[in-house]
Amino acid sequence: MATIRRNERSRPMLLPSGIAWSCSFLLALLVVGAVPAHAAVPDDDGETQGEQAEEDWPGSFGVKGLKTRFAVSGFAELDVIYDTDAISTPCEFVTAAIATDGGTAAEGADGRTSFCVNASRLRFETRTPIDGHRLTTYVSFDFFGDSTSDSPEPRLRQFYGELTGLAGGTLLAGQAWSTFFNGAAWPDILDFEGPPSVKGIRQPLVRWTRGFAERSDFVVSAETPSGHDIQGADLVTRWPDLVVAVGRNPENGGNLKGAAIVRDLRASNNIGPVESTVGWGVSGSGKFMLGGAKQRRVRGNLRRRYREHV
Repeated sequence: MATIRRNERSRPMLLPSGIAWSCSFLLALLVVGAVPAHAAVPDDDGETQGEQAEEDWPGSFGVKGLKTRFAVSGFAELDVIYDTDAISTPCEFVTAAIATDGGTAAEGADGRTSFCVNASRLRFETRTPIDGHRLTTYVSFDFFGDSTSDSPEPRLRQFYGELTGLAGGTLLAGQAWSTFFNGAAWPDILDFEGPPSVKGIRQPLVRWTRGFAERSDFVVSAETPSGHDIQGADLVTRWPDLVVAVGRNPENGGNLKGAAIVRDLRASNNIGPVESTVGWGVSGSGKFMLGGAKQRRVRGNLRRRYREHV
């Protein structure tokens, strides 16, 4: 079989724009970090630590005159992938992108080799003690902005702020993994796309987390209602999705999580009335340690599906 190498397409503004965005974000963090020198942060026992509280954060660095500490991290990854047939996502195995009929040579119908660095990661994080609380800001990027190309294009993954000590818990606001998702139960897999049918999504949300027992958490969040697929009508987003979850992390490294979601589904066309219904779903997942380095991960989902004409 012949191997077809895709021609690189020129995108002169993409990477510079992403760098400028990152620099603007870092400048904003410097402004946020200008807090008084006497600020403190509580430790795990609830006792207030002094001025040196965040200096034990591995890999972080400080800026003279600021209480905020900063960390920059990431990794570079090269994936070499050979597809034996046509698929429109050369750097990840998305089953829905497999050409089942009429695949072209440009899509890899005759075989295709792809060199991809799109899974590489860039992260920025800050931690700031404020009057007995701790403010954390976090942003991360990968380069899957265009999943149909093997040319890297910056994509925002997560971007949020998190404040401890609110009503006995932690408040997070911004874009993060959905509360319905359990990252600890994600199986070990080489391909970036991950296993089929796993519900993993990052989206804007507001989330409150509180520990209620040893190594257990109660979580409630309001999340963006956009992204629903309604055919033949316009989506109406009146109420946010509501997600509630309970998780436990045993000392042996295992994990258990149960979650439930309720969403308001609405749609209308140009001249007709608004049609609405309630959608829901539940999820149970976990990771069990079998001894040594062996792990067993399980996941189950139950969702109510709708097919209506508006």
